[in-house]
Amino acid sequence: MIVMQLTTRKWTCDEYQRLAEIGLLAENERIELIQGDIVSMTPVDPLHSNAVGQATGKLFEIFGATHSVRVQLPLRIGTNSEPEPDFCLILLEVARQLMRNRRHPEGADLVVEISNTSLAYDQGYKASLYASGQIPLYWVVDLRAEVVEVYSQPAPDPKAPTGWSYAITHRHARGQRLEFAGRSIPVDDFLPPVD
Repeated sequence: MIVMQLTTRKWTCDEYQRLAEIGLLAENERIELIQGDIVSMTPVDPLHSNAVGQATGKLFEIFGATHSVRVQLPLRIGTNSEPEPDFCLILLEVARQLMRNRRHPEGADLVVEISNTSLAYDQGYKASLYASGQIPLYWVVDLRAEVVEVYSQPAPDPKAPTGWSYAITHRHARGQRLEFAGRSIPVDDFLPPVD
């Protein structure tokens, strides 16, 4: 028996957008472009969706005066990745320019992923991807452990999936606060209420 190695075709961000424009990708399809591959996203469970809903209001309230809070919208990283993080915060003036230019952001000041069933992916591959995009601050909200992991200082790392990782990681538990843009937000604002 002859075994043939198949290679898959990699897509660029521009090609990916064109697929959506011509209707080959449905608008409500839960997919994202990661390193040239069109990847299915995990279904949204109630714990995750409720946490996103709760955090949305808090992030707008605390950071909305200086930052655009993008909720589950594309973020372009390089020429072949367009993940859709749960939250992406960019300066308001940058957001206004993107609207004028009709483009997705190619960077962010903060990216947040809410994790329940996708924790290993968000801690591993997604962290490496965001580090490769020079995202200075990345938070992973671990709903099961009820902590927020704060990743900072992206740096080259040949062992990481994209060749980049974060040099520093801190874990913050209930009762603690997270710092960003000169303001703070309680960890509890990302977690289910305590009965």
